[in-house]
Amino acid sequence: MIDHDPEPVLLEDEPVLTEARPLAQLSRLLVAFRAYLALEDVGHVLFALAVSVGARLEGDRLWGLLVAPPSSGKTETLRALDEVADEHLDEISAAGLLGWLPGKGGGKMIGLLARRRGDVFATVADLSTLLAMSDRGGRDQLYALMRRAYDGRVVRELGNAPEPLRWEGSLTLLAAVTPAVDRYASHSDALGPRWLFMRIPTTDDRMRRESARKARESGLSLTQHRQTVREIATELVADAVKRARSVTVSDELGVVIDDAAIVTCLGRADVPRDGYGRREIIGMPTIEEPPRLAAQLDKLARGLLALGLDNESAAALCRRAALDSMPLERRACIETLADGRALTQVQVARQARCDRNVARRTLEDLAAIGIATYDGAESDDEDARRGPWHLIGENVETIERVFGAPRDVPKSVTYPHLPPQEGEEVEGGVTHFGTSENGSEPK
Repeated sequence: MIDHDPEPVLLEDEPVLTEARPLAQLSRLLVAFRAYLALEDVGHVLFALAVSVGARLEGDRLWGLLVAPPSSGKTETLRALDEVADEHLDEISAAGLLGWLPGKGGGKMIGLLARRRGDVFATVADLSTLLAMSDRGGRDQLYALMRRAYDGRVVRELGNAPEPLRWEGSLTLLAAVTPAVDRYASHSDALGPRWLFMRIPTTDDRMRRESARKARESGLSLTQHRQTVREIATELVADAVKRARSVTVSDELGVVIDDAAIVTCLGRADVPRDGYGRREIIGMPTIEEPPRLAAQLDKLARGLLALGLDNESAAALCRRAALDSMPLERRACIETLADGRALTQVQVARQARCDRNVARRTLEDLAAIGIATYDGAESDDEDARRGPWHLIGENVETIERVFGAPRDVPKSVTYPHLPPQEGEEVEGGVTHFGTSENGSEPK
């Protein structure tokens, strides 16, 4: 068990904060959100705030991606950061990042990177337009440009520019996207390792009705609600940035981050497949090494700790973000096998809630990666591939440990003075959060 450390680490000469404790600030923000949103799970709000804090810190870039169906609260979360982010983009294009505009005076550089030098934090309202681009060549060009921007240096050659366009700095992106991101292999292969995902869990009928009711009732006061949320979020992030510079990640939390990074790198490894016919595997898998992801999770943890969360809560949300960054079907199938049982393809498909063909291809991917196999793997018999399947390799214990641990704010984490929603428990005037005991979604 990770030791709790609810009090923030502060420097003696740090300015006095506007609230006695960071969690009181966070409580105010969640109260303001709940005035017009049916906010049950708070993981995506904490994630977005932590990315905003990380944007002002040294080290590897932390690009965050909120993944959920339309009208799930992604846009409202980004709106809360209007005063925190430097830029707000509706979509991304190569020219929108860095381009050249000819003119009588010789022309000039245009785009986000031209307007902002040095550290830049931008929100993107909808990354789905990038995924749906029909111009494959233009999309690949944009992917390459974004990879270079992530690394902090862009040199772009354009025929109408008198010299190469150059930018150096630090770019942080926080974007929203629908679950369609899981269907675009080119995005996962080209940019997936650079994004940390946070999936907003699906809601039940009770929460859908609550969402609809609040949308109707808050219509006339929506502008005021959003303004209140922006003001609180701006103050909260500014104070957290001051604290984050003196916050350190404990050794125990570091082990959690390392485990999550190793498992996620295995789970989102690239397995090349033929794009036609039966989509057979046509090459060796490429498994990324964990340093980049571990550094991103470390920055996320520092942001969460600076916001006032304890070590256990920060560990749970870092674990959740890491596993959310896997392709959805991969995560579901690995989680199904992570309880130690040997299961057939049909059983895996049923428990992972996916089609049998999806489960079959996913299990084949896991076998190629080297973390799963089936009885009779030495046989060429097609029927043998049906299983039973089980995990193998030196990382079995790590996989089981990561998937078996909590992946959301534990119920022991509290926010003072926050009025409960229906179904939440209140003890001593304190609201307890957590969508489930072991994670953001039930198995």
